Amino acid sequence: MAVSPIKKFYLVAPVADQPAILHRLADSGAVEILPLSEQQIQTIGQQARQELEIISQAIEASRHYCSDQKYIARLLLRPAEREKILSGFDWKGIAEKIRDLEKRSQEIDSKRRLLESQYQQLLPWENVTITLRDLRSARYIEVAAIGLNPAFHKDFLKVLETEIAESVCGRVSGDKNLTYCWVIYPRSQANTWQKIRQQFSIQEFSFPEINLSPQRLLRWQKRRQVVFRQQLKQLNQQLSEIAENNINKLKVVYDYFYEQVQLLESERNFLRTSSCLALQGYIVEKFIPVLERALPETAIFLAVEPAPGENVPTVLANSKIIEPFEVVTDLYGRPAYTEMDPTGKLAPFFVLFFGICMADVLYGLILIAAGLIMGKKLASAFGQRFSRLIFYCGIFTAAFGLISGSWFSNLFTRVFPAGNFVSQFTLFDPLKNPAAFLLLTIVLGLIQTIYGTLLNIYNSWRMKDWPGLFLGAGPTLGVQLSFPAIIATYIFGVLPEVAGKLSLGLLGLSALLIMVNQWRINKEIVLKLFQMVFSVYSAITGNSLADPLSYCRLFALNLSTALLGTAINEIGMLFGAVPVLGPVIILVFLLAAHLINLLLGTLGAYVHTSRLQYLEFFNKFFSGGGRPMKVYSLDKKYTIVTQ
Repeated sequence: MAVSPIKKFYLVAPVADQPAILHRLADSGAVEILPLSEQQIQTIGQQARQELEIISQAIEASRHYCSDQKYIARLLLRPAEREKILSGFDWKGIAEKIRDLEKRSQEIDSKRRLLESQYQQLLPWENVTITLRDLRSARYIEVAAIGLNPAFHKDFLKVLETEIAESVCGRVSGDKNLTYCWVIYPRSQANTWQKIRQQFSIQEFSFPEINLSPQRLLRWQKRRQVVFRQQLKQLNQQLSEIAENNINKLKVVYDYFYEQVQLLESERNFLRTSSCLALQGYIVEKFIPVLERALPETAIFLAVEPAPGENVPTVLANSKIIEPFEVVTDLYGRPAYTEMDPTGKLAPFFVLFFGICMADVLYGLILIAAGLIMGKKLASAFGQRFSRLIFYCGIFTAAFGLISGSWFSNLFTRVFPAGNFVSQFTLFDPLKNPAAFLLLTIVLGLIQTIYGTLLNIYNSWRMKDWPGLFLGAGPTLGVQLSFPAIIATYIFGVLPEVAGKLSLGLLGLSALLIMVNQWRINKEIVLKLFQMVFSVYSAITGNSLADPLSYCRLFALNLSTALLGTAINEIGMLFGAVPVLGPVIILVFLLAAHLINLLLGTLGAYVHTSRLQYLEFFNKFFSGGGRPMKVYSLDKKYTIVTQ
């Protein structure tokens, strides 16, 4: 449960071995490569990028035609399976076929939509039996197919008869929006016609001059639409079949070319001559022997201690049990390389406090189940850690619920008021004895804050910071131990008077050492005097009072969850008076309401438990500010290769 030792390495090898070396470094999963110079080597993998784009387009097109049952977001395959696909799969032919089929589908669909638009435009003229060619304009006359507002129809006829006496107008059909008519007028009256059009906002239609009547043309268009739909259906079926049979193989090929592009891009971090390459970086110490065995014999590998002041990355090395709590640590900040890893130190307190906040057997079982399900569904490292964290929190929630007698709050005792088995496991009830429970949370807070100061003392000793040990961390611990003992002796009378006198002496000595330290580290006389008084005041009110009292939030969260659960149970039981459906309504209401209470309680417990670690515990010994290792790897978008 510590920070992994990191070494800085230098590697020199022939250029011919570069691909093998890059793969070895990526496979180790424990190497960060640093650029050697500002000069970047420009290697253009144009062909790989073009092929990557072709495959990407084929995958995106296939996704539209692939059923959800056949689509797999990330493939899990063995190296032999991957090599078989890469060597025997005609991805270019498949990609070209998908592209051609999709292009044909788009062209046919475009024709279908155009034909549909023409059909809708011609539909009002369906009753016209003469051919469209016969209705075209002649040398001295114009023939117009128009649509106008039905409300203007009568006025339009009057104006047309008045302004163009030689005109003829015949109504064809109409609907609530437009009245459709044929208008024949002398070509010499074209200007007058245009004025009438503008006056009545008339819409003119144009038709192809073919030897078919609108009626026959509409029938032909309808048949063509059926043909187009059949063609689209066949093309979509072909695309769906090709997509479902090949999309996963295309993903394998995509990741292969994706690797090649990454290899080409990674050359920007390497210094290379015509015959050799050299690179430097950081490596986790325990992986050095493995990497040395994997490198070609022609490679020269040297590992040394990082120089003082280097920004060395931090890699946490925790056991499987402690590893989930790295989620909490990383949310605050990764420890610096020379700093202590706080993950293992916070772990027992985190699950303990979370369990106290929730404290319900059935809530805990639900969290346990949620953690197990998430562990199967989430494949990422973060997802696995977080799911196990939820699992642990569920165990402690159930355990505290068992000893406090909470099963969906008071549901069991409410349903079975006498002789229920819950009371057999109940050690204390927070609702019946809140004062003792409140005192317990304060004592737990005092324990964790004192433990944090002890870790600070250890840090000072480890770093050989003797002034910080004897004038900073040590006196702070003295205040934390002595001030509560003084309260316990002279206010509550639970300790003998001799303990109080010793505590007063320890408090006075600690205060004196704190003032000496402030006199030492501050330069201006006014600041020295102010900090001497203020630091003693802060140590007493902050470390000994405010910090432990902050843990009262555990008491408050526990009671809020329990009381809200109790209120839910009482409200739910009121539905028992409903005839026939009463039990069903009670069950549905209790499940839904308790689920909401669980979600709210879990969020509050996680946030406030984390807050106690960050503000009351970490500030005693932990600063953070480290950075995670930027592990050199070859990412894959669609596949996961297992051994």
